[in-house]
Amino acid sequence: MSNAKVNRSIIFLISIPDIINNMSDRYKVKIVALVILEKDNQILLTKRYNTGWEDGKYNVPSGHVEEGEMPLKTAIRETIEEIGVSINQEDLELVHVDFFDNYIHLYFKANKWLGEPQIMEPDKCDQILWVNYNNLPNNLAGHGKETLKAIANKLYYSEY
Repeated sequence: MSNAKVNRSIIFLISIPDIINNMSDRYKVKIVALVILEKDNQILLTKRYNTGWEDGKYNVPSGHVEEGEMPLKTAIRETIEEIGVSINQEDLELVHVDFFDNYIHLYFKANKWLGEPQIMEPDKCDQILWVNYNNLPNNLAGHGKETLKAIANKLYYSEY
């Protein structure tokens, strides 16, 4: 088990890699780790650009879990790659899980990190924005607005 803070209602996620490795070839899921940086009651969003999916919409830093990689490592890797900040594993807290189509999205929250967020991939992102949960933009990627509202209301699981 990792040292990240895990809510007891979603402790079952610890064995996700085992579950996926034992699934038949009939159905495979993809796992995405998403990171919510929270500071002064605001969260950081990045605006997608030239990615081929939901361009022009906002999202939290995120990425697919690569083969052999655990979701916490993905969260750490993606925040370095996308916004240039380092997060210690013990500073990530799993706050929400959602299931959509063949994707499992794991939302981790961090209240402390090293570095100042900046655009590290200008070919994929053209803006960083700090917003309050009560003032989310309408153009969030995927089910972002619904999910972030669920997180603000301490709901731990969603299906879309």
